[in-house]
Parts: sequence; structure tokens; C-alpha cells
Amino acid sequence: MRGAMKNILLTTMKLDIGGAETHIVELAKELKSRGYSPIVASDGGVYVGELERCGIKHYKVPLHNKQPQNLIISAFRLFRIIKKEKIDVVHSHARIPSFVLKCLYRVMDFPFVTTAHWVFETGHGLRYITEWGEFVIAVSDDIKDYLTESYGVPESSVIVTVNGIDTEKFSPDTDPSDIKRELGISDGETVIASVCRLDRTNVTAVKALISAAPRLNEALHGGIRIIVVGDGDDFQSIKALSNEANAKAGRECVIMTGARTDIHKIVASADLFVGVSRAALEAMSLGKPAILAGAEGFGGLFDADCLDWALKTNFCCRGGEQVTEDAIFAEITRFFALDEAKKAELSHLGREVVLTHYSIKKMADDTIRAYEKAFSRSGILVSGYYGFGNCGDDAMLYCIIDDLRNSIGDPPITVLSASPRKTTRKYGVRSLGRYKYGKIKREMKHSRLLISGGGSLIQDVTSSRSLYYYLHIMKLAKKRGLSVMMYANGIGPMTHKPGKYAAARVISGVDAVTLREPSSMETLERLCPAHPYARVTFDPALGADGADRARGLEILAHAGVPAGAGVIGVSLRKTPQTNGEFIKRAAELFDRIYKSLGIFTVFIPMQKKRDVKISEAVARKMKSPSAVLPDEISDSDARDVTSCCTLSLGMRLHHLVFSMISGVPSIGLAYDPKIDSFMSYAGLGEAFSVTDFDVDGVFDETVRILSDRDARVSAAIEGRERMSAMRNENGKIAAALYKNGRAETD
Repeated sequence: MRGAMKNILLTTMKLDIGGAETHIVELAKELKSRGYSPIVASDGGVYVGELERCGIKHYKVPLHNKQPQNLIISAFRLFRIIKKEKIDVVHSHARIPSFVLKCLYRVMDFPFVTTAHWVFETGHGLRYITEWGEFVIAVSDDIKDYLTESYGVPESSVIVTVNGIDTEKFSPDTDPSDIKRELGISDGETVIASVCRLDRTNVTAVKALISAAPRLNEALHGGIRIIVVGDGDDFQSIKALSNEANAKAGRECVIMTGARTDIHKIVASADLFVGVSRAALEAMSLGKPAILAGAEGFGGLFDADCLDWALKTNFCCRGGEQVTEDAIFAEITRFFALDEAKKAELSHLGREVVLTHYSIKKMADDTIRAYEKAFSRSGILVSGYYGFGNCGDDAMLYCIIDDLRNSIGDPPITVLSASPRKTTRKYGVRSLGRYKYGKIKREMKHSRLLISGGGSLIQDVTSSRSLYYYLHIMKLAKKRGLSVMMYANGIGPMTHKPGKYAAARVISGVDAVTLREPSSMETLERLCPAHPYARVTFDPALGADGADRARGLEILAHAGVPAGAGVIGVSLRKTPQTNGEFIKRAAELFDRIYKSLGIFTVFIPMQKKRDVKISEAVARKMKSPSAVLPDEISDSDARDVTSCCTLSLGMRLHHLVFSMISGVPSIGLAYDPKIDSFMSYAGLGEAFSVTDFDVDGVFDETVRILSDRDARVSAAIEGRERMSAMRNENGKIAAALYKNGRAETD
């Protein structure tokens, strides 16, 4: 059993002037005040002394650049620090530390959190050394969007926080008199302050401000001082630019202080601040009006009209116009032309925004929440037939994830998939390759529940290999102490003795089994007569959201279906039974339906690369017009199209499920007992066999449906409502296992 979380390692490149660096210092101090033991590792800088005065240990580690020798030294030092200090959670704040720590994470398997303070450059191979932790903290909503879109980080793994500001330190009551004396600033002078890291990629606004200094000095009738605080790799060129500006003005307009830790006093001496991000927020907390200008854009003088945009970009101006000398000059002169009442209003607004939105308490609360998620290792692992482009299984996965979140809250969910990147992007969850056993075993260390979810996973007709795969995953999970739930499975057919024996042994050790129809329960009872917790519930895909008929009609029109035509939606799949004779009879059926009833045939492929060929083969044999939808349609597209059909005919179970969701009468084509079982369980009548395809029988059933369609629609809706009454049963059982390790629910 894991003990209490206490020792937190915070890492960054350096601790010089910068928003991320100040964020780390404030976070470390707040963690210390709450009883945690934060430890910081970096290449050092001006803030090390402040940390040490607060009793926070700092280790010097060369994390400031990506030279191979420094990366190797850093890895060895961090390894020793994590061992020596018995670190419970590792929290990285920059690209290079995150890269080194991700390498160590693969070996040491510590709880790992990263923070994204900005959007990284991804060119020149930098994307491949950008790593993220188990959970990622983003300091704004637009950075969260960037993480999910550019790196495929699951939304469920991202926690949005703020740059917390120490509003007592950065208070309007701050006395700047000693700073004014040090810098030689008299009471009558106009002072503008700017604070930023003076690196080449970050100095656009500072350069524009300094370049505008001579013009500002003239426009404001002399006596102007611009204080620039910070250091970095472009310090010398900025210093040269300031010397040039001072020479043009004929006096020292620009003062460069280098790196300082008494920023609150320096900014308190100013009338106006120019900059972005945390530095701008600190200035606003001091009651200083701010012009938002930085490397990523220009926002102008901050007022109530730009609050929403500023909040969304964390006061970084991402997406704004480019900063220019003229823009800076115009906005500064506009500010100083305002009356004193308006200036006071801006001062009050800035302070209130910080107090309302940017407290250190919120920043620490959000960060600790990420730590607790990583530390508790309380994830859910979901195994099933996912990532193969099967519309039915895709719909089931969506509903399983939705059920888990509704029943449990916001648990970390990881899905085993044949296409992990696509699964992550589509469902907003972490995903692993289904055969990456090393990663799967590591993920099980972080998890407390395995969901073997949805579909006919326990059967040996399609493939014995898949049967043994799912059994192996369940056995592996039990061996590692996870609770295991077979979630709304179909079981059978089981035809081989070795498979039956293996299934019986594994399923008997599963904590809970829910099944989607009674025939699966009958099979289970033959395999495991005394299973302690088995229930019949319903197929998860029945919980899918309602269809979008407008979207469905749009897809049909694009496929060439005449507007207003009656449509029979058809789902076929390739099996040994769908041979040349079946293709001939199916074409005959659909021609007859079109000629006699005026119903247009639309083939809806439910699995990519598997359903289109058989559909096209039937369409080619037909004499009447038809349409075969492309195989790249999504599960929601398939559901939308099905909702627009007059009736449906399907071999794919989830085509029949989609029909019932929308109240569309359906005819089942049974290539597998699960089709017969579903039609019976749903109260939709018998299915027709694919093996001896009865053209007359299916045609007559079509006529009966059309002649009594209202009653058939009512039957479909009644079946949907009856089965959906158990909508929460699967989720409740999963929640009980997750929280208590037992399947019993209240």
C-alpha cells in the first residue's frame, strides 16, 4: 500500500527571471506552507537564494541545454536525487528536464507530472524531444488545446491552472522608495517598467519599447524612465540598443537592471507596465495599468473589453497582432493622455482580476490534484476490439467511457487499441498499443480496474487467437491485483475444448460479468456454473446519443440518393456464408424491393476495409440503382444515416442497434447466434439465416413492415426504452469495483 504523498521534486532549466521560474518558486513555497517537502533541481539562478531562505532544498543539475554530456550528467544526478530524497512525485516544467525525466520514468516508474507554460517550437526535430507526463498541467485553455491538437495529449490528462500571484508581496502598498534612490529616479519622473527573460525568442516587445524611448521622451516632455528587468542570451544586444536610445534622447531614458529578485519593488516604482504573462499579472496585482505586449502578440492597454481574450491566452496575447514600435508608442501616449480617474479605474481593475482569477491557492490546489491523480495510480484500463475502424465497437467504446465518467467522476482511462493515436484523439483518453505488453504491464501498476469491454470477445469462431488474447489480458490484470469486469459482453459460440477450458478458468476469477443478452448468460452458465456475480444488462451502444437526421440526409444526398426516396439501409459483412450464391440472391432481393416498393438500397459499411467489397459485389449484380457509402464514415455518421432509413436490414449487430436507437424497423440477417439473440431479446422478431438466404421470406417481411410501419416503429422504441432502463447498471457495477473492490451496488 502506497504511503502518504510528501516529497515533490520540481525541475526546470534555470531559476533566472521568467514567468515559469517565478511560478515554480511560488508553487514550491506554497507546497512548503501546506506541509509538503518540495525539492527543486535546476542549473541555478537568482531565485535559488529565495528558495533556500524558505528552507527549500535546491540541487544544481545542468538542465539548461541539450548538449549530450549534460543530458547524461542530468540523468545520473536526477536518478540519485529521486532515490536519495525518496521522491513521491516528479514535476517537470520545461522541455529538456521533461525529456531527461521521461527517460528515467521508463526505468524508475515514478508518478510523473509536467507543466506546459507556453507553446513549444516543434521544428528541426524538437517535437521528438518534447515529452509529457502522466498528467499535464496547462496554464491556460489555449495551451490545453495546443497539447491535445499538436501532441495528442488526452483531454482527461490535462488540468488547467493559473499563474498564481502572491498578492501580499505584489501589493499596491509596496514601498519603492529604496529602489528609486538606487536607480536615481526622482518623484516627478514618468516611469515605465518591463520585466521579461531577455532571450532572442522573447524580446520583440522590449526591443520595440526601447526603440520608442527617444520619441516617448519627446512626446511626454522629458523626464521619462524605462526600467527593463531581466537577463538572457540576448542581454548584450538589448543593452547596446538601450545605449543607442539613450544617446538619441540625450539622457538616460532606459535603465537595464539585469536579473533581480526584488521585482515587486521595481514595478511598484512605475506608473505603467509593458509586458505579458506572469510579469503583467504581478504588475496588475501591484495596481499598475498594463500594456500587454510580448513575443506572441500585442494586446494593447488592458481594460475590461479585452478581459475574456486575455484570460483565454493567460495574458500572453497569442493570436494578437505583431508588436511594433509604432504600436507601443501610440498606446503609451494614449494611456498618459487619460484623466486620473480613468487611470485609477484601470489600476483597480487589474488588481481585482488578479484577486479573482490568479490566486496562488488555486494554482496549488490544481497542481496538488494532478499530483494526487499521478500518485494514487487509480486508473481504469479498457480492453476490447478497439482501433480497427469498426463503427459498432467505436460506438460501444464511446458509451463505456461515458458510463465510467458519469458513474465514477473523472478517472484516468487508458484504452488498449490497434490505433492508439486515433483512439486518443477521438475519445480524449490515454491509449496504448494492444500488443505492447511491457507498457500494458506498467500501466496496470497505475490502475485498479480492468474493463474487458463490449462485443463478442469470448468466442472462438472468428479466431481462437483473439479469444486467448482477451483471456490473457484479464489473467494478467488479476495477477497484478486489479479488479476485473467483463463489461456487457457477448459470450459464444465456443466450439473447441481447449478454449472452453481456458475461458472457464479465467472467467471464474473475474470479479463481475455483465452480458448483453440472455443467450450469453446461458453460455456462461455452461462454462462457469457457479460464477458469483453475473448479470444480463444491455449492449453499451444503446446508450449512444440521438442521431443527427440533417447530417444523415446530407450524407445520403452526397451519395446520390434521390431526395424524399424511401431507403433500406443494408449492412453486410464478408463471411464464409456470403458467397457467390448469397450475392446473387441479395441483388435479386434489392432489385425486387426497388421495382415493387420503390425503396432505394443504401449499403452502410460498419467496418473499414471489410464491408465495402461485399457491398460493392451485391451492388454490381443489381439492375436497379443503389449507393455504397464510403468505408471511412464514422460510427456517428453510420448512426445518422440509419436514422434516415425507412427500414434496415443487417448482418452487423450494431447496425441493428443503431436502427433501434432511432426507432427504425429492422430485419436481422443471422450469420452468428448473437443476431438471433439480439432480435429476440429486443422484441424485434426472428432473424433470417444468411446460409439459406430466403429472398421471398425477407421480401414478405419488408412488405409487412411497410404496411404496419407505425407498429414496428413503436416496437423498436419500446425495445430501446426497456433495455435502456438498465442504462446505468453497467456503470454502477464498475463504480463499485473501482471504489470498493466489490461488485455489490446499493
